[in-house]
Amino acid sequence: MRAISIGNVTTPTQIQSRFHLNNFRCNQSTGVLNGLLFRSDGDQGVVNRWQLYTGPSADAQTERFRLYSDIGATPYIGLQSLSNGLRFETAGNTTRMRINGNSTAVINGFNGYRILCAR
Repeated sequence: MRAISIGNVTTPTQIQSRFHLNNFRCNQSTGVLNGLLFRSDGDQGVVNRWQLYTGPSADAQTERFRLYSDIGATPYIGLQSLSNGLRFETAGNTTRMRINGNSTAVINGFNGYRILCAR
């Protein structure tokens, strides 16, 4: 597998994905930054977003998912599916809540979505 690993990896078999960030037991003796695995910084004067694209090739990609922060000092955080609804799951892929992108109902004053909840 072609992969990039950053962190405490000593053998190729420890790499679990194409990009593997491993902080397990790093800085254990000092306790400095334990658990701080990923950070990105952005200007609050613009929308900051992280995106997922998929497609059949590198030249034919479609944006599928976006996590973003609005402009300002106290921004809303947005989670957006650009191809379907949002599904929230727990262990065993049990769907706990699904917000459909193609159904209509009023939720907190907003039209255009329907929430289906499971127990």
